[in-house]
Amino acid sequence: MKPVKAGDLVRAIASVLSADAPPARRETQPRRQGPRLRILVCEDNAVNQKLARRVLEIEGHEVQVAGDGQEGLRLLASYEFDLILMDVQMPNMDGMEATAAIRAMERARGDGRRIPSWR
Repeated sequence: MKPVKAGDLVRAIASVLSADAPPARRETQPRRQGPRLRILVCEDNAVNQKLARRVLEIEGHEVQVAGDGQEGLRLLASYEFDLILMDVQMPNMDGMEATAAIRAMERARGDGRRIPSWR
């Protein structure tokens, strides 16, 4: 659902990474002790982009933001990501089309590596 609540986003990411969701806190400095993840956020809403970026950066992660699926694919061609958070409804290329393109790229690569997905 939109807009994403900060606590829901953190719990969803923790679930994907098989970690316990951290308690909600108001902090400005990164507090994560575990690995720093490279996360791509594909989201067309500017408020949600800022929220996702801030929550993830507080957790100590590196974040790139794309405004639609096409921009997300361009960033994916230039950077390696550990996790992608994909909005479903976006202009130009929606999240379903972008995800299908990402999975096709992974299959074509042929090395069996996949970026995790969460449903």
